Amino acid sequence: MGNCVLNGCNSSPPGHQVGAGAADHDHHQQMMIKVVTANGAIMELYAPLTADQITSEFPGHALFRSPDPAHSDPLLRKDSLHPGHLYYLLPLSAARAAAAASPSASDAMTPYRISMDDPRVEWKGSDPDRYRGRNHTGVWKVRLVINPEQLSEILSQDSRTEELIESVRAVAKCGGAATPVTTPSARAGDSDESSF
Repeated sequence: MGNCVLNGCNSSPPGHQVGAGAADHDHHQQMMIKVVTANGAIMELYAPLTADQITSEFPGHALFRSPDPAHSDPLLRKDSLHPGHLYYLLPLSAARAAAAASPSASDAMTPYRISMDDPRVEWKGSDPDRYRGRNHTGVWKVRLVINPEQLSEILSQDSRTEELIESVRAVAKCGGAATPVTTPSARAGDSDESSF
């Protein structure tokens, strides 16, 4: 399982403090909103967020409370996502959702994990996944842990390599959803349309 760490985001969980022990780590996890994608990626984001802030970055997808869209309706655009809850970002096409849930489709994509780093927390020691430049905006890098055969397969197929890179970029862009996002439809008026 790989990971992606984003730095430089302006939001952090309320009440989060430096010096985290086991209890603080549990509290931190309860303050996170977790969104699971159809290919197994997990996005960990800070509140406040709405469904539209996530789905605007993923055309053709909607957020659900259940991994099976048949058992829940998609969230509305203005629905708030709650810390400690798990949401599912799934394609709207039932055929694509079923294909993404099958073992062969999930094996085809290398899963990754995204989490947000609190820029107000000063970390002791060096973190190999974190770099801050002079302007303190932060840089993210992705670490994928795969075996040599998987790497050879990915690199031998140009289209799959591009798909993987674009998928990671899309999830990384979603990390910016922790700050308010204004979309043309949001500016047009407040509507209770579905999140897709």
